[in-house]
Amino acid sequence: MIVDLHSHFFPAEAANAARSSVRVEAGPSAGQTHLRVDGQDFIVPAAITDPATQAREATQAGLDARALLPPPFAVRYELDPDDGVDWSRRLNEGTAAAAASDPERLIGFASVPLQAGGERAAAELDYAIGSLGLRGVELLTSVCGTGLDAAQFDTFWAAVAELGVPVVIHPHYVAGAQHMRQYYLRNLVGNPTETALAGARLIYSGLLRRYPGLHVILCHGGGALPHIIGRLRHGFRSRPELRDAADPDEGLRRLFYDTVVFDPTVLRHLAELVGHRQLVVGSDYPFDMAEPRPAAFVADSGLSEQAVASVLHSADRLFAS
Repeated sequence: MIVDLHSHFFPAEAANAARSSVRVEAGPSAGQTHLRVDGQDFIVPAAITDPATQAREATQAGLDARALLPPPFAVRYELDPDDGVDWSRRLNEGTAAAAASDPERLIGFASVPLQAGGERAAAELDYAIGSLGLRGVELLTSVCGTGLDAAQFDTFWAAVAELGVPVVIHPHYVAGAQHMRQYYLRNLVGNPTETALAGARLIYSGLLRRYPGLHVILCHGGGALPHIIGRLRHGFRSRPELRDAADPDEGLRRLFYDTVVFDPTVLRHLAELVGHRQLVVGSDYPFDMAEPRPAAFVADSGLSEQAVASVLHSADRLFAS
C-alpha cells in the first residue's frame, strides 16, 4: 500500500465536546473553513474536517490510504494536565470515528497529553490503540519547550515500544519564532530548525538506543537535521558536553523521514545519507505547504527503481512490525 503518513485531520465536533476550557467554532469562509480554537483563528482547507473528501482526494493523488494526524495547533500541550487528558480523548474518539467511515483509505493517529506526564500519556495511547483502533501517534517537537527526551516521558516511550506503533513528530512551539514574523519564516525556516533540534535531542540522549524497537518519523524530511550531520558528528567527537552522548551517525540512520522536501535533489541526498528504507511517503495535506502528488514526486525523483518501490511501500514495513 502507498500510505501518506503526514497529512492532517481535525475532528472539530468531537473536540468541541471536550470538558476542557478550549472552545472550537467552525464555519465556511470563501470555500475554506474558519476554525477558532481557544480564541485563535485559522483559515484552513475545508477538507481538514471532512473525512469523505480526505479519502476521495487520497485516491486522486495516487494513494491507497492516508493517515489522519491532528494539525499541530490542535494538540494543545499548553492545557493543564486534566484538560489535556480530556482534550486528547475527544480528538482520538473523533479521529477514530473518521477513520472508521472509510477504513480502507483512512488510518487514524492518536494524540496524547504529554504535559500530564508519561504514565497518563501512555494510558491514553493504550486506549487509543487498543480500544479505538488507531494505528500510530503524533507528537509535537517539544512539550512547550521541554524536550521529548526528558525523563518524565520515559514511561510513554516504553509504552510506544511495547505497542510497536509508528510515531510522527511534527514541529510546533518553534524556538526563536519571535525573530521569524516576516516572509512566513516561522514555517519555512522555523519548522525545519525546530525539527532538527528535536531530532538531535532524541539522538544524543540515547533514547533511540534504549528503545530499539521505536519507529520515529520526522516530518519535512527531518528538517535541517540530516543536512547538519557533519556538524553533529564533529561536536560528538570534539566537545566534552557530548562525552556521554550517543553516536549521531547511528541515530540518524535509526530515524525515519517523510518525503515532504519539494526537491528531488534533496530527496536523493536524504536517501544517500540515511538509506531509502528510512524514507516514508508524506504530503502535509491539505495545507498550501503540501506536496500535491506525493507518490508521483517519489516516482519521478531519480531514485533507483528499487528505492522508489521501497519508499512508496514503506508503510507496509512500519505497520507490520
